[in-house]
Amino acid sequence: MCAAVAVLGLAVAGFGGVQAQSLLTSGPTRTELTAAATAGAAQRWEREDAGAVFPATLGYETNLQSRQQATRLAIGTGRACAAAVDGALRAPAAGSHCVAGLRATYAGALDGTVYTLGVLAFPDAADASRFYRQVPASGYPATGLNALPVPD
Repeated sequence: MCAAVAVLGLAVAGFGGVQAQSLLTSGPTRTELTAAATAGAAQRWEREDAGAVFPATLGYETNLQSRQQATRLAIGTGRACAAAVDGALRAPAAGSHCVAGLRATYAGALDGTVYTLGVLAFPDAADASRFYRQVPASGYPATGLNALPVPD
């Protein structure tokens, strides 16, 4: 009887070892890889250098169809969504779980125009889509991003 219990115990331990080895050496599933890629993309803004998000120069086309370069003047240090967007977008951003509002200011080629560009970060694509659907499609003056002030 003891021998049978011992053999049964060894069989269970062997089976458990094989299962543990299988779990430890198997790669991630397609679902796990997709979830990791989605999370990585959503958090990319936290890992990227500010210069990668907002390059030193940006090309643009004028109303006269000439190509120009805008030069970055400053990158904002704040991350608050409420500070980055104006009153028209503050509630939609908060309701869509905005986690960061990043801004940079650029000067046009002739230093006569200043542009502020922004990136809003959301936890996932569903929240970003929810926000996007709430952005007013028309209206002037444009609503949305608050200008990032720069010295001088």
